[in-house]
Amino acid sequence: MSTEGKLFKEFGLKYRDGIVDEGKWEEINPKILFILKETNDFECDLRSFLKDGGRPKTWSNIARWSYLIKKMFKKNNDTPDFKDFLKKGNDCGRKKHLSTACVMNLKKTAGQSTTKPNEFRDYFKDPKTIDILKEQMKLYPKIDIIICCGDIVFEIFKNKVLEDKELEKITDDFKLEHKNRCRKLRLYKSSKGYYVINFIHPQQHTYTNEKVWKSLGNIVKEINKNHLAEFATRE
Repeated sequence: MSTEGKLFKEFGLKYRDGIVDEGKWEEINPKILFILKETNDFECDLRSFLKDGGRPKTWSNIARWSYLIKKMFKKNNDTPDFKDFLKKGNDCGRKKHLSTACVMNLKKTAGQSTTKPNEFRDYFKDPKTIDILKEQMKLYPKIDIIICCGDIVFEIFKNKVLEDKELEKITDDFKLEHKNRCRKLRLYKSSKGYYVINFIHPQQHTYTNEKVWKSLGNIVKEINKNHLAEFATRE
């Protein structure tokens, strides 16, 4: 049984999430954790589901984002071609790029396709729900990048799961814009060494894939720039 399995068994949960493939997780660089709100009427092992490629509605975009980040770390910060980025959402791409990820839902019980924010926040008034998340985070000491998929996900993760003042904001200069709507994308650095991106939900329909591709690419460039700056200060 995996360490995640032992943790969820200890808390009496049938649901499982976390590292999709432990062997590939150990080999991949950077190590990316995607944090979402909850499953949509799913109470089994999310890891097995994602190892088979998940389903396009949510997981095509997660696979694309995973691909882009890994590619830019490996290829001197060059943003991959947009058409290539899109292709990574197909069946083959999902299986390949989800298998290297770690995925964590904040709420460990099944939800619906839409969630009322206040009802979601109420779920975390129970200290046990926070204990589960804090213990799960301890299982991933090698994380490089965390993507919080939505403002409320970032809110709960920052205020409930992390330690006080753990995050330092690097920038909020990144934006997604459509007509009269503007979504700020914020980048933070944890005192523990990893980066946290306050990003969008993979099922959002306001901003095009091309705009998301460009914005995420710019964020990754900023992360790599900070890596280089940190290295220079140690010289």
